[in-house]
Amino acid sequence: MSKGITYHIITVVAIFTALGLGIFIGSLLNGEKLLISQQNKLMTQLGENLKSVAQENNQLKDEITKLTSELNLKNQLVNCIFQDYVNGRLDGYNIAIITTGDKEIYGEITSLLQYAGANVLSITSITNLYEIDNMSVFRHIEPNENNLFTKHTNNIGTYVAKNLMYSILAGKNISFIEEMANMGYIDIQGDYSKMVDSIIWISPNKYGKEYVDLIDIPMLNIVKKLNIPSIIVEKSDSNYSAISAFKKLGFSTVDNIDTIYGKVSLLIVLKGVQGNFGIKDASNSLLPNFNIENYKQLNLKTNHY
Repeated sequence: MSKGITYHIITVVAIFTALGLGIFIGSLLNGEKLLISQQNKLMTQLGENLKSVAQENNQLKDEITKLTSELNLKNQLVNCIFQDYVNGRLDGYNIAIITTGDKEIYGEITSLLQYAGANVLSITSITNLYEIDNMSVFRHIEPNENNLFTKHTNNIGTYVAKNLMYSILAGKNISFIEEMANMGYIDIQGDYSKMVDSIIWISPNKYGKEYVDLIDIPMLNIVKKLNIPSIIVEKSDSNYSAISAFKKLGFSTVDNIDTIYGKVSLLIVLKGVQGNFGIKDASNSLLPNFNIENYKQLNLKTNHY
């Protein structure tokens, strides 16, 4: 091939190569412009969306403020009605309070019961019956004529707990109760010499669910065998809930005793309406059913029906 033809071929190739590069570079430049255009559009849309979200957020804040204000007004009204409802509702009731963990709430419950006219005979705080391993406590236990339990048990704490509950309910063997307090197993206050009409059990214990079967349920079974009304209560924010275990055994429960709704439920249950009330999974409803029969049963005002 002559040098002239070779030169022309190289020239043509160079021209087409340059043309291809030009097209490629041009497409890149156009693509970059297109990309920038799309980014600008996306930023504009994002800005509009953020404005919309901000507006919705402000609207929600306004609604929350309004609802909170309305709720506060309703709570004030409920508190006013509640004070009138509570006064004298439990005149003549002899009630014992037992707590296995949460000591913060029993003062509030005591004030409520006293305002309702009840006699809070005693408050017993179970501290460490779960840890009893000293056989010497048996010498303080007197035989009971009801034969509710025997000394032959796999757990000393369970046996002691049963005897303790019987002593509290029957108003007997006060020396045993006092000795348990002196040994640091329980804290006591009040009068243990009288028969108890009702038990309020403040749950849950501080040791965990596994200890419910060792102490809580055996003691409450003594209450059931003696046919004494009882109700188990918890705070709505308790570390864990044992309500389901008590519910299975047929006990009435309130799992939001720290709220005014829980206090209303407590008073109604103490008057004889049974059930499981509150906000946790084991509860059947927030409040007992306020029907006419319940009002009549509880000696409430029904003249507006």
